[in-house]
Amino acid sequence: MKLIKFSLTLVVLFALFKDVSAQAPEIALDFVRENYATEKIYIHYDKTSYVAGETIWFKAYIVSGFLPSPFSFSLNVELINDSGRIVAKKILPVINSVTSGNFDLDANAPQMNYTVRAYSRHMINFGESNFYNHIIPVFNPADKRPNLIPAKEYTCYFLPEAGNLIGGLKNTIAFKCTDQWGYPAEAEGTIVNSAGLQLATFNTSHDGMGKFDLTPVTGETYTAIASINGSATVRTILPVVIASAAMLNVKKENGRTYFYVNTETIFNEDLQPAYLMAVMENVQVFNIPLAKDKKNIKGLIPVTDIPSGILQLTLFNSKNQALCERLMFILNDDFKTLGNFTTDTASTNARAKNHYSFELQDSLDGTFSVSVTDADMELTPNNAGSIVSRFLLTNDIKGYVHNPEYYFENKEEERQNNLDLVMLTNGWRKFNWDQVINKRLPSLPKKDLNFITIKGTAFNESSKLPLGETNLSLFIKSKEAGNNMMIVPISSKGEFEVSGLLFRDTATLYFQNMQAKNKKITATQNSQSISESFALKNTGKFSLVKPLSFTVADDKLKNFYANVLDNNNKKTIVLDEVKLVSKVKNPTKLVEERYIRNGVFNSYAAKTLDFINDPTIAGNGTNILEYIKGRLSGVTVSGSGSNYTLNYRASMSMRTGMIPMNVFLDESQVSASDVANIPMSEIAMVKLYSTGFVGAESGGAGGTLAIYTKRGDDFARIPGEDNLYKIKLEGYSPIREFFSPDYAPKNPTQPAADMRTTLYWEPNLETSQSEKKLSFSFYNADRVKRIKVVLEGMTSDGKLVHIERIVK
Repeated sequence: MKLIKFSLTLVVLFALFKDVSAQAPEIALDFVRENYATEKIYIHYDKTSYVAGETIWFKAYIVSGFLPSPFSFSLNVELINDSGRIVAKKILPVINSVTSGNFDLDANAPQMNYTVRAYSRHMINFGESNFYNHIIPVFNPADKRPNLIPAKEYTCYFLPEAGNLIGGLKNTIAFKCTDQWGYPAEAEGTIVNSAGLQLATFNTSHDGMGKFDLTPVTGETYTAIASINGSATVRTILPVVIASAAMLNVKKENGRTYFYVNTETIFNEDLQPAYLMAVMENVQVFNIPLAKDKKNIKGLIPVTDIPSGILQLTLFNSKNQALCERLMFILNDDFKTLGNFTTDTASTNARAKNHYSFELQDSLDGTFSVSVTDADMELTPNNAGSIVSRFLLTNDIKGYVHNPEYYFENKEEERQNNLDLVMLTNGWRKFNWDQVINKRLPSLPKKDLNFITIKGTAFNESSKLPLGETNLSLFIKSKEAGNNMMIVPISSKGEFEVSGLLFRDTATLYFQNMQAKNKKITATQNSQSISESFALKNTGKFSLVKPLSFTVADDKLKNFYANVLDNNNKKTIVLDEVKLVSKVKNPTKLVEERYIRNGVFNSYAAKTLDFINDPTIAGNGTNILEYIKGRLSGVTVSGSGSNYTLNYRASMSMRTGMIPMNVFLDESQVSASDVANIPMSEIAMVKLYSTGFVGAESGGAGGTLAIYTKRGDDFARIPGEDNLYKIKLEGYSPIREFFSPDYAPKNPTQPAADMRTTLYWEPNLETSQSEKKLSFSFYNADRVKRIKVVLEGMTSDGKLVHIERIVK
């Protein structure tokens, strides 16, 4: 049995529910997949910990199920101190399911553990418990305050394998012992009954977890007495023993995995299991009917045919009521993408050049990020995991998982047994079966705005009446993107909406009535700004963050970082900063990167006309449609004035005859006549797509023409802008680029001291169907003797990459 790739997940809220009649679980799952897709976020940082005055560089990856998420266009990323106050915030555009940014730490930032919280608009619908949260330690060598860590308080949790402690049967009970911050604690102890008689012993086997067997008696009370770290004693009452319930166990035998169902204590029909269902990412993996006349049932779980991830096993009765469930982890290698990481040039000499490459085995579109740091200056170990452990494990279960990457380093039996302990001791985050089956599901009021959106009503300035059904010319002027122009349709009530805007900082929008350019207009705005769309009510709640504790924060380390900060403040590291790139892009490719906003326009084009880099084009032809006559193979242009039609390769429909081409102006669909009056001097680029262009209506059966108007330095001034109605609009957060110094022999500028601890950061590495290989280069700093390289990313089909190397 081979399964399809899954793409959707669910988290259920306990508010805003709407009631619908109950139904079978498999039907409920279909409804969930169609209507309730959630997202997971992973953030790759350049380092695991930081020093006040440094920059936190990061790249966020967003998936839904096992695939890059198509649902979000914006991401909110916050830096929060240990008292819950937001000290920095970035709202970033999400393109092809990824985005990147940075936080600049103040040189006087207090020494503490900070939390990075990230969420999309879509995730707000499912509650804050589903947001991304990650702790980042920040060290300040000048901070003289004592680092007071409260005395540890310990808790032990005891959990029967499938949820019920059943009298008269041998139960497997898992347990987990932690401090008040969720960190594991080593424990050993005994299980006693109400008379104090010892019945079992237990001890932790990995990261505060373990398991033992117990045959309890109905009506008896059992207590666990645990000695934590050889000192503190914790007493915990075990769950109540019930007299009748189905027992579900999972065991490995001779390299194969089996489920066991025991119904010896059941005499009530409502407690009798009718079938066992296995679900992963809201897709039914298998459904096995269970015979009523058998008290003990054994079945094989085909783990080799199931994708990697958490599998939810649930016993249901004949009324489709969930009786008990058990989580198990499937670990195959299907989540990995095959590729080769090579060290082309490596040296730990001061200011020596290093060069590395990564090549996929298959030709796939992929997005990757790489960080290169001083391995000896890591202040804390990385216990947060990687892109693999986040997307496959920790996002889907409740509670803190210590060092999750440990479970994916190899597939040895001990690690897999320890991973099963994680399944037994961490709660299921996804959903409650009763809510799903009865469709008591949340409403979804928060929708992504498709990048930046503005809505409003346009009026005639003199009459104050709403404009009738017409079109507006909209000119967008921003610092980053320069000038842009688009046509905006207006309803009969004067209402308009523009979505898909993408710029940073702020932009000025200039409006003009296309049919009456000499008549001024005004407008009212009734849409949220990008920051208002991410505003959350302050609940006053914030997860308890463990006080800062560095493993290597000795005087030597403090002195080193004091010198680093002093050098930065005095600007002694004066670098002739040159961003290193793996290859030079052709001029037309650079124009495409500047102008294309929507990823679908990156599709393969049959022809591209670059009006920026071809100076012989400007002025030729009375307009763009006249210009392309005879210049674009297969395109037929008919008509003149305000009545043009375009056809590609004589495309015909048996029902309607000639199929007109789809025309886009700055990625907004318009008619051919709408572009006829744009001067040639304002055209930046034209792209021709053959039939089947996914961005056009009806699949672009008649071919597609995409026209881009100049902006920025390509077209510096908006004609008549002083007489146009204008609106200031908030954009995405500005970010900085990471630069590496160039120590090539030809470079005469040499800094007095180079004490960088992050040697290189690049969040925008890509592979494609035509280019399987990516590479990067950087120069070492003065003191670095062990270089740590971390490469992470994902491909368009959801395969993951996590590579970590230490170069000595």
